[in-house]
Formats: sequence, structure tokens, C-alpha cells
Amino acid sequence: MRFVNCFVTSALSNDVQDLDAVIGSKVVNNLNMSFPKIADLDVSNQLSSVIYGLHFAIVYKNGVVAFEGLLEHMPLVQDIWTRRICLKGKSNFLSTKAVSVLTNIKWHNTAGSPVLTELRAHGGNLSITLNVYNYVSTTTAGNFTLANVIGAIGAANKDEPLHFAADRIMTYEDVHLTSPPLSPDDSCYNQPGPYVWINKAPFIVFENRVTVDFSNALSMHYFGTVRDIQDIWLGVQGKDSKCILLLGDSIPYRDENWDATGNIVDRHLTDEQFQLLSSSPLLVVRKVVDITLFTPTTFTSTSSEMLFECQNNDQVEVMLKEVTHYLRPVGHYLGQIEYNHTMTVQLKLTQYGKPVSNEIVHVFPDSATISDSIPSGGVQTETTATTDEDGLASFIFRGVEKILPPRKFSTNITCPNHQPPYITEAPIEGQIYFFNYNTSATPNTSTQFQQLLTPINRIAIVGFSYFEAPEEPNWIEHVQPIFKQYEHLYPVMKDFIHLGNYTQVTLTHNLNMIRFAMSRDINHPNYMPVTRDLSPTKRNMILKWLKQKPKPMYDGSMEKKMQDSDMYPRCNICHGAEEIQEQYYTNLYQRVMKRTKSNFFIRPLFKLGVQETSLRSMDEICTVKKLKQQLQHAIELEFSTIPPYITTLYSIVSGENEEIHKRIRSILIQEMQHLTQAANILIAIGGKPQIDGKEHAPTYPGNLPGGVLPNLVVTLEKLSTEYVSKVLMGIEVPHNTSLDSDHPLIFNDTIGQFYKEIEVCFHYLNEHGNIFFKPENEKHQIKWPWDAPTVGKVQIVTNHKTAIKAIHNIVEQGEGATPLDPSQGSSVTKPPFLSHFYNFEEIVCHKSLILNDHDKFCFNGNPIPFNQSGVWPMQPNPGKKNIPLDTKCYTAARSFHNAYRALLRKLQDVFDGHPDDLKDVIAMMYTLAAHGHKVMTTKLNDNSEETCGPVWDYEWDESYMGIAEDTKVAY
Repeated sequence: MRFVNCFVTSALSNDVQDLDAVIGSKVVNNLNMSFPKIADLDVSNQLSSVIYGLHFAIVYKNGVVAFEGLLEHMPLVQDIWTRRICLKGKSNFLSTKAVSVLTNIKWHNTAGSPVLTELRAHGGNLSITLNVYNYVSTTTAGNFTLANVIGAIGAANKDEPLHFAADRIMTYEDVHLTSPPLSPDDSCYNQPGPYVWINKAPFIVFENRVTVDFSNALSMHYFGTVRDIQDIWLGVQGKDSKCILLLGDSIPYRDENWDATGNIVDRHLTDEQFQLLSSSPLLVVRKVVDITLFTPTTFTSTSSEMLFECQNNDQVEVMLKEVTHYLRPVGHYLGQIEYNHTMTVQLKLTQYGKPVSNEIVHVFPDSATISDSIPSGGVQTETTATTDEDGLASFIFRGVEKILPPRKFSTNITCPNHQPPYITEAPIEGQIYFFNYNTSATPNTSTQFQQLLTPINRIAIVGFSYFEAPEEPNWIEHVQPIFKQYEHLYPVMKDFIHLGNYTQVTLTHNLNMIRFAMSRDINHPNYMPVTRDLSPTKRNMILKWLKQKPKPMYDGSMEKKMQDSDMYPRCNICHGAEEIQEQYYTNLYQRVMKRTKSNFFIRPLFKLGVQETSLRSMDEICTVKKLKQQLQHAIELEFSTIPPYITTLYSIVSGENEEIHKRIRSILIQEMQHLTQAANILIAIGGKPQIDGKEHAPTYPGNLPGGVLPNLVVTLEKLSTEYVSKVLMGIEVPHNTSLDSDHPLIFNDTIGQFYKEIEVCFHYLNEHGNIFFKPENEKHQIKWPWDAPTVGKVQIVTNHKTAIKAIHNIVEQGEGATPLDPSQGSSVTKPPFLSHFYNFEEIVCHKSLILNDHDKFCFNGNPIPFNQSGVWPMQPNPGKKNIPLDTKCYTAARSFHNAYRALLRKLQDVFDGHPDDLKDVIAMMYTLAAHGHKVMTTKLNDNSEETCGPVWDYEWDESYMGIAEDTKVAY
């Protein structure tokens, strides 16, 4: 879930609404973290959905963050109704309202904004309301999954209910409405009803002012505009119960800036009106017009409640009426409990906004749903409780029965390569139980029709299946059955991990990430989403198993191959054809090395240490300032390799080309480490790494940063032998060829030479005492979160020796340890250990590179098959400019881009002094992978054979949406 093109449209402070500086600011979420998740409390009931991990922020027009906060997880569906009535089969007819609070508020800048300054001075949490409507659920629509949202933010009072903050509410119950005027072209003309023309409207009365939220109250036409129901007013019954005092002007729902106000109406009250509202209901009324203006329909009612306006004696019709007693949950009312565990739910009863004490509240199972739960009494509570002086009644729900066996859930699985889909059944954890509530003062008088419109305020509790955790959990009996279940339920995960596969789960990077994700707080965006519906006992058992550090199923077969293999020439080159080898490499080097005037770039330490080409003195070339500049280039250089590698990785169909996928993934992880390693070196000497900025971001097609390999044009393409050979091998090309000892080729513009210049400068500055490693910089050093012997580690840089070690790690992993050794040297301790260049060459040669009996490396190992049909047909060099608007491709690409920018912001936070947040960055890579799968599988348009592909542009142009340039913030 994310906000797209949402802006602050109005602000109200001290009863004055004017041009506050916050107006026009962008409303964003999860600036530097994974996007929030919407999870159903139970798979069989999607009306019990909860938003987890939403971080909210307001960003001024100039890009400065005003404040940010964490949304207390909340039900998305708190008041749902059919807002776009008579829609004739369309999908986006529902509207829902959700209320919660923002916690952990971080105030950054409130200058120029009286509203934000006032909220900041208030302290504590902020209350937030979101009304979501026009959700597009048609999968073939270009705007699939998008919806409109209107919301409001204000100060949260300490004792107000979490999700039903308003003390009072008007409803349509027991109000009988006539039809609004209808024309023959209206979608409701002569359609059978009944329909609800206006929905609930919560409100507060405070200090002679009434504030009403109409954001989820007014019905709409099928095309999405508010339906005209004539002029309507707020009113209160006068001393004569048949007389209505109108409160101010009519409600301006027809105004063009109606949405800009958040659909909130404020009215000042006279002392008489304020006193009346303390003991009389608030109303919404409309004046009765000439009956001839009504178009007859089949559902016009003649039983509407008619009253008279006090001043002019005009007849008015009641449309909404405040409920006398308002009973609603105080805190969370959706939850999960285990056998012998409890959950407390409080209900609050008010009358005209004031607490009602000593009233009996009843809670009872929902008879319409309880028959679906086996056993029917798995979760129980007391049937009654009495309200205290604050109007609160508490109910303790208990898991009283061992719920067995699990239900089964069927799901359609779509297969790649045009294979027919199939249906699989998986066991589902627990049973869901619903409970209604009322009092003698609030009897359950709703009709069945109205219950269907508002079933979501019920208490909903999942009773988990009974499970007794073993002392020593193992994979086969305890962990794999659970993981396999989630693998079936969430097939999208197979694109980056098969949860039911022991080998994949126990890969170091996967093992660490699962352990990390499952140990987060449940409201953290990186909490493992598929385990939000897993019982605590089972989750703790899995964490216990993960902490045992289960070992991968590795049998040493690679070492055996290295010992037993015979001599085999490179790819299809015969024995003794060294001249062909040399020509092969010579052509490769010439292609990526040649400089032209158009791509000529002199980096700060260019050719430092190359005696025959260096005419400047060392003092002139090698300074701390220039060293820092080249290390910043190193950060940009390392980052520029990640999009090509990850794009190629995403293009592999799940389950296909597994050996190739394994190699590219390993390289990708090491490139992330190299990026971190370069940042550590710069931090150690007092530099400030930069990654989140247009000037630091790579562009494709384009050259590598730092003047490296100037004739190499880096593109973004799907996996192919040609692309790996020309581009990916070109990036990692070593300045010495390790397989031809008689004819070493030495060039000065490789990545290795780039780092050689840095190494030479470090030695020179160290010898002359001109470089310092300050102890205070050590706390900002970034540690790789987990041990990963197969991919190496990130060196902590605290002195000259560790700086040189870090440089060697980067070069060895990319190029090879020595001219005759394509391995990664001492930087990793377990196979696979080949440097990146030779891993890519294995893919090109379709065979693994092994060490034969003569201590020479040859391509004579296991086959590395390449299946072209196992690659998504991604368009080359995907970018925002070549993606059609209003398509599923555009929606998917925009979602990927937002996830990418959030990742950059979080990585910048790591560089800016929060090194422990690197775990969150790595977790966000998994979120990015899910979006990557989506863009890889989505066609450019309905007539295209090519798929969309990930967009790595730093900025996304939104000018086509009519957003003024001075209000745009690139995210």
C-alpha cells in the first residue's frame, strides 16, 4: 500500500483557514523503508483486513520533511458501504473509512505552518482518518489496485477510542428517505432498490463548534462524482421537537473545492444551539421541494420523517440522525489468541458525547457466521458487563477449546511457460469467530439489509489451532510443513525463495533474512508478512529452529570435481589454441577500453602509480580531498553495477536457469557488500558517502562512473549469452587475464586499476603522515548483518591496514586474486569462490570452471544449461518514457520505482550514521524483488509480446498529471 500523488489541500488553525505553508505539501508513506502491508485477519474474510507498517510523512514543496510517524495498525474496513450505487456490474463501488493514530512522531520542520506548529505544541499522538473509495479491482484495467483517498490529521486526545475517535455519530438507520431527483440517463433510474443515499457521519462538539466528517457519507454516481441530493443542512431539534434549527449555511458538497476540505464541515454554534446539542440529536436535513421535481422510481418511500424549519416554517426531511447512545470499541477489536490465552476488548458507551455509566452491555456470537467455525465455541467471553464511570465495559475473550483440525483453503496456481493452472489445497491456521454487541439502550434493530452493509464493527478474533511445540524442532516434522503451506498460499515468494525447499531456506542469506523478518515487531514493514497469521507458539518454534543455524546440504561435490576433472580448453576452444584465447581477450579489452573525446573523463587520481603516463608529482595528484572524491566515485561505481545485475536476475522465470540464477544472485550480494565497503573506507577518513541524489544515480544506457571502462555502454537487458558476454563480463573485466600466463594483458581503466589508484594514494598519504583515521568515525562503520562465508564479509576500516584489506577484497571478488588465480582469494572461505568475471564466463561457456590435476583452471565442470524460454521477454532498457500511461505496466513500474526510491533513502540513512539499519535495507531488497517480479511479468500493453521491466530512473515525471512544477516532489 502506498500514497500516489497525494497532497495537503487545506489547513485549519485557531478557527482560521488560510494559506498555510503546509498546503501543497506531498503526503507520502514509508519514505525510506518497505511499503506497508494489508493482511487479512483470516483468508476467508477479507472484510477483516489490517494495515501494518505504514509510516506516514508530510514533505514540503522544497523536499524538506515536515514530520513523520508510525500508523498504529488498524482495520482498513471500519465503515464500508455501497457508495457508487446502481453501478451495473462495475467493480469499484465500495467505500470504506479507517481511523487510527500516528505514534512515534518525529518533528523535523514546522516553520511557516501555524497548523503544524500547533499540532507540535499539542504533543503526543496524532489522529488520522482515511476514506478510501473508487478502488479498481478489475485486473485488466490499467489502473488496477488504485483508489481515491481523502483524509484528515489532527491532535489525538489521550482517552479517545483508537478507531472510533468521534464521540458522536449520525446514521441512516431508522430514517426513511425519498429518492433524490433522477433523470432517465441516471444509472439508478427505474432500478429496484432499496439504496442508501447517505451514510454515517461521525462528529464532535467542542467549545461551541460542531465538526462533522462527511468523507464517507455522500453517495456517488457510477462515474465517480458525488450524487446531487439537493441542498442539505446541519440541524438540531429546537425546544419544539418538530422544529429544526439550521446550523449555518448549507453543506457545500457541490463546491469544486469540496474534496480539498477533506469533506469536513465546521459550524459555529450559538449558546442556544450548543445547549440543545448537549441533549438532542444532530441531524442532516434537506428542504422539501415541489414533488413534481422528483422522477418516479420503483423505490420512492412515502414514510420519510418530515419536520419544519424553525425560522421560516419550511418543511424539511431528515436524512441522517444522531444515534442517542453510541457503543463502539475503544482499542483493537480484531485479534488472535491461542488456546488458554486471552484478549481484552473494551467497549465505550456515550450519550450525546457523554459517558454512560452503570449500563449493561451484551456481547454475543454472530449467528450468521458462527456455523462456519469448528468448534463453534472455540473462543468465548462473558455475555454481559456493566459500564464504569467512563462508560467503559471490558470483555475478556479466551481460547477455551483445542481447535482441530485446520481448515483447507483452495487456491488457483498459475504456471509459467503456458502450462495449465491447477488448484491446490493448503491447511489454514485457526478459526475466526465474530461477536456482536449492544445494550438495552442500543437494541439491535438493524434490518438484515443494513447488517450486510455494516458488518465490520463486529469483534473478530481468530482462535489458533492447538499446537504443542517440540523441545528440539526439526525441518522435516515441524518447520517444512508450515513453510510449505505458505509457499502454496503465496506463490509470488517462489521468485526469490522456495520456502518448502531446505537447501534454499538454509542458504546463509535466506536463513539470515527469514530470521530477521520473523523477529521484527508485527507492525514493522519488514515483518515477514506471511507469518502475521501464524500462532506465536509456531512462530517461536520456527525462530528457535532458525537460531540453531541449520547447515546447508552441502556435500563437497565441487571440491571433488576440482580434483578429478581433466584438462579442458576454454568453452569450445581446442587444446593448444592459445592464440585464439589471446585474440578473444584482446578483442574484449579493446571493446571496453578505447577512449574517445565524447567519453573522456579524468578522475581525481587518474593513472596514479602508472609511471610511464604520470607526469604530475605525487603531492599534486594525491591529496586527502582527491582521495575522498575518488572514493565517492567508487560508491557510485559499485552502485551502478547493481541495476544491470538485478534486472538480469529478475528476468529469469522462477524455477528456470537455476545455476545461472545462483551465480548472478551471489554476485549481486557481493556488489551490495562492495558498495558498503567503499562507504566504510570513505567514512573512516572523515568523508560523507552520498547515494540518494540525482547526481549520484546511474543512467541507462550509459557509461560507468569514474571514467572506468570508457567505451563500455552499460544497458539493461534480459538474460542472454550475448548480454552476459558483452556487458556483464565487460563490467568485471580484469586488467590481467588469469588463464594465459604467457601473454598477460594490462590496462589502466578497469575497476581494478581504479582501486589501484586509491590504494597507491593511501600508501603515499600514510607514509607521509597526511591521512588520519579518527576513532569517532568507528561507530559509523557499517557491518554486514550476518556471517556469509560463501560471499565474504564487509571489512571494518579503522586504520591503514584495514583500508588496504578492504580494497583488495573488492578487487579480488570482481577480477580474481592474481593473474593466474580466478578465485576470490582469501576474501571468502567457502565455495563457490570464483570472481565475478569468471562466474559470468561460466554462464557464457555453459560449463563451470574447475581446477584440474595440473593445477590449471579449465571449463570442464558441471553443465550450466541456459533455457531461453525460461526468461521473461523484457523490453531492453526499460524507462519511464517508453511505458504507456494508464496501463497495468505503468502501475507496476511506478510501484517498483517507489520501492527503489524508498530503498535509496534508507541506504542514505545508513550512510548518515545509522549503520544498524542495514538489515532493513536488505529486507527492502526482498520487497523490491516482489515488485521486480510484477514488472517482469506484466506486458507493456495488451498488444505487446514484451514485458514492462524495472525502471531505475531516479526521478519520475508527473507533469502529465497536471501537477505544477513548483509542487512536485520526486519520489
